[in-house]
Amino acid sequence: MSARRLYLAGWNGSGPDHWQYLWHQKEPGIWVEHADWAHPRLDVWLDDLEAAARSTCEPLTVVAHSLGCRLALAWAARRGGLRPHRFFLVAPPAPEKLLAVGLDPAFASPFAVPTGDPGLILGSSNDPYASLDHARALAREFGFSFVNAGALGHINAESGLGAWSEGLQWLRAFETESRERV
Repeated sequence: MSARRLYLAGWNGSGPDHWQYLWHQKEPGIWVEHADWAHPRLDVWLDDLEAAARSTCEPLTVVAHSLGCRLALAWAARRGGLRPHRFFLVAPPAPEKLLAVGLDPAFASPFAVPTGDPGLILGSSNDPYASLDHARALAREFGFSFVNAGALGHINAESGLGAWSEGLQWLRAFETESRERV
């Protein structure tokens, strides 16, 4: 069964030069919008995500970047595997980095995800918000696959990736590979 994409941007959103925004423009899905991108609160963002997810009964491919990855994991823990989904998580930040910049400490909490859902985490070798070891360990913890995307910084607009065709290829391959599991 095919799945619909649900896009979760991170802190301060994904603007018009961000690969995530560009992918959504090219291949629309559900974009989760938040009233306050600058001062995220996990409980509020989870409510926004829940409302967006309820707009379809299709399985979802969650395409998350940065803080959106932490939101995706918190949501997966909250929903307890009610409906299978796929998780494509790019540049998940380390909890201590979130605390260092003063974000809601709830985002830094450990999330016990009773998953079995397919997932892929992409990390960068020079991400200022998370080491490759952190991203790799997170993938191991949740039973997700892991890709070292190379030296791409935080894999955001400042990385100058534009539409990031290589990332989109990884997403499409992941969707094809995991189609039978959802």
